[in-house]
Amino acid sequence: MNTLHVLHDADYPDGLRMNEWLARQEAIVPLRFLPRQAPETTCRFPGIAAHLTPRELTVVGDDGQVWTGPSATVVCLFALEEYRELAERLALPALLPLAQTALDLLSREIMDLSYLIRQGTPAELEELLRLNADAARKRFHLPPALPTARA
Repeated sequence: MNTLHVLHDADYPDGLRMNEWLARQEAIVPLRFLPRQAPETTCRFPGIAAHLTPRELTVVGDDGQVWTGPSATVVCLFALEEYRELAERLALPALLPLAQTALDLLSREIMDLSYLIRQGTPAELEELLRLNADAARKRFHLPPALPTARA
């Protein structure tokens, strides 16, 4: 794979912040950012509209593979030089629903990578992400988290 196209919701400020953070990182696989609302997006990726959800990340590989939601977040992190190990941990079934939370905390610079990776078990990392997400929501007056499906 040579390029990942990150389709974001241009009407969602937190998504834009996360994309800006992703764009500043050293990437092994280049990330190209496109607003999902742009007409060129549906022209470039026929049939992609069926995969697009407001406020949710969608990633399209140059081979046509599509990832959405937490899986898209893991793919983006895996494309980054410093974040592969974290992406592998977040891909675990127990942690996958928290991938978006991890990216949110990283992009707000509330948590650093070394702290996230040092957490021992998936259960410890899950608890850390949940606690810090709640603290971030209070600090930044964010709306409650969207419900996630438990694996």
